[in-house]
Amino acid sequence: MKKILAIVPARGGSLTLKNKNIKLFCGKPLIYYAIKNALMSKYIYKVVVSTDSKKIAKIALKFGAEVPFFRPKKLSDNKAKIIDAFKFTIKKLKKEYDTNHFISLAPTSPLTEVEDINRSIELYFKKKAKTLISVTKNTKPIEWYLEKKRNNKITPFIKKTFKANRQDTKQLYIPNGAIYIINSNHLIKNKTYLNNSTYAYVMPKLKSIDIDDKIDFQIAEDFYRKKIR
Repeated sequence: MKKILAIVPARGGSLTLKNKNIKLFCGKPLIYYAIKNALMSKYIYKVVVSTDSKKIAKIALKFGAEVPFFRPKKLSDNKAKIIDAFKFTIKKLKKEYDTNHFISLAPTSPLTEVEDINRSIELYFKKKAKTLISVTKNTKPIEWYLEKKRNNKITPFIKKTFKANRQDTKQLYIPNGAIYIINSNHLIKNKTYLNNSTYAYVMPKLKSIDIDDKIDFQIAEDFYRKKIR
């Protein structure tokens, strides 16, 4: 099995939860858990944190990650797309490391476990994928989604016959943000994750909490404490 380089994206700003990536989560900065799991994976040989923040960089170095360069501010504000940050980071890393395969691990998904990292990497190489994305089941059928107009009138978001029964709808999946595995040549050339060789690593709903605000943080912390008891 090939080895792979891990990227932990962690910008300094956050609108919904200040200093989210280094906020103490069960006694450790949130970013610690992604770094720890990456270092514990038998397939990862190096962990690089992509950040624009000196404070985050200092913490990342303390826990064993590397921060060989800083992300430009234009790729770190609230309007920046994470895919552009990936492309910048991967292009820089490819100049130094002879690898075409990268895994991105989100610090905002602290319930991801080492086994998820290892299994997703195994699946990626087994399938000879160009990209792999961690997903979870969409618990509400898309046929149930409604769009609210300005006058509070609601209409079906999907312009199809409304299906009230769940058993009449397709099971769909949504990215949970935890894991992306990327063939760098594909990403740089096509500027997208999805292609005809994209595979899914399915994670349960519990592990798929993606921390965006205080409520997410509290729920994830509560579940993590229960897990380690």
